[in-house]
Amino acid sequence: MTSKSHSLRRILIAASTTIIAFPTFISFPSTAVAASSNSGIAMYRMYNRNSGEHFYTRNGAERDMLRTKGWKYEGVGWYAPSSGAPVYRLYNRNAGDHHYTQNSAERDMLVRVGWKYEGIGWYSGGSIPVYRQYNRRARRGSHNYTTNKAENNMLVQAGWKAEGIGWYATGLGHGAGNNVPTEYRNALAKAKEYNSFAHFSKKRLYEQLTSPYGEQFSTAAAQYAVDNLKADYKANALVKAKDYSRNAHMSKEGIYDQLVSEYGEQFTSAEARYAVENLKADYNANALATARSYQDQHLSKASIYEQLIFEKFTSAQAQYAIDHLN
Repeated sequence: MTSKSHSLRRILIAASTTIIAFPTFISFPSTAVAASSNSGIAMYRMYNRNSGEHFYTRNGAERDMLRTKGWKYEGVGWYAPSSGAPVYRLYNRNAGDHHYTQNSAERDMLVRVGWKYEGIGWYSGGSIPVYRQYNRRARRGSHNYTTNKAENNMLVQAGWKAEGIGWYATGLGHGAGNNVPTEYRNALAKAKEYNSFAHFSKKRLYEQLTSPYGEQFSTAAAQYAVDNLKADYKANALVKAKDYSRNAHMSKEGIYDQLVSEYGEQFTSAEARYAVENLKADYNANALATARSYQDQHLSKASIYEQLIFEKFTSAQAQYAIDHLN
């Protein structure tokens, strides 16, 4: 079995009443890279060359939107836990500047003087300090946050004030481009590979990359991969929909349920709806094929009709099937 051919050791698909479940994963020969010490939610670091502001977000869509506006993506600043002590995000409408703090008293003081509270940006936790620096002379971008002690020291030497530890992270960050760790690049390469033939949803791809029965990448590497993969998940959902129509003879709503189910494909509702609305399927023919399979199990026509309705064929499609059974 060669990695080039990507022969599968197994793909187990367990059928339930209406959802085809995927409890296991596509397995390959054991060539997994050792897990990274980084784990948690990637916190993206952006830089505005015009204002000098650094901006931090865990939202990949927000990151990508800012890139279209001219912001420079500088990579992952750090990795944050999924829960813990909240770090608050505030916005100054007049200066166009953001501020982040774990201190609720500081948050409340800024709100009183006109800053907009934008909610919890992320959480603090772990053992890695995120250092906070302040530039007294800057109108915008007056604060910087980094896990890099050398960056902290360099800014202090340049006149910034060291304000100590802002919060804690679960993993160190990394730069964009060539500074991305090898494991992260490998995870992205594997994600591209799966996208070319397996047509996974984003959630199923992440599970495949992290599963002990799949690729065994760290959660941080897998998150980097799915966040940076240029995938058309609507197109992937449509490919899957075609497969279910052709091979499982499902109804339109049955296919939709399969695409969104947490036990099935795990596409978003928008991706699944796009797929079924753009699928060119003969649902009368699907209903008839399904009816014949039940007829082979010696069901009565009345029982077959009820089963077709249960599988979300329309009454017209179910009646067409019954009328065309031998």
